[in-house]
Amino acid sequence: MIFDKFIDLLHLIFISVLFPAVVLIGCESNMDQSDETRQKHELTTVTNQIPKVKIGGAIFEVELAINPSERALGLSGRDILEENTGMLFIFSQDSATQFWMYGMKFPLDLIWISNSCKVVDITYDAKNPENPNSSENLVLYSSKSPATYTLEINAGEADLNNIKIGSLVDFLNFPKENIVDCQ
Repeated sequence: MIFDKFIDLLHLIFISVLFPAVVLIGCESNMDQSDETRQKHELTTVTNQIPKVKIGGAIFEVELAINPSERALGLSGRDILEENTGMLFIFSQDSATQFWMYGMKFPLDLIWISNSCKVVDITYDAKNPENPNSSENLVLYSSKSPATYTLEINAGEADLNNIKIGSLVDFLNFPKENIVDCQ
């Protein structure tokens, strides 16, 4: 009988003291996991954001062409470029070179951007070649002023968005390892 009362007392202690403590510890552990999961989600969300180039009121979602192989391929071989999208070519300071339209199936506007993040030149309606797979008679396009970045967008979008020489450029959502440096 005394043993039964002792067991009942242990049950009472467990139910009133230990069980709530275990539950609280478990909840706190889950809260920590929630915070950790939320932080991981926030980090993923930030790193998965698409880089954008803003010129005046126009915003273009862009793919980045940073290394020589990405710059050589560019947009060639694609059938279309969605409206308000483009490709940003990143060069070392003021070394944006000549562009050609090899492999291109549609015309482009080329927006030449200085290291001070201003539009320094615009090539309007760079025509795609009749035979995109031939390098014969390809026109070479280059900026009249030193440029560090070149943005390729659909032909006509520079005019449509009132992009002018001297327009200021903002680079949004760029990954830290590909930071553009406006001086």
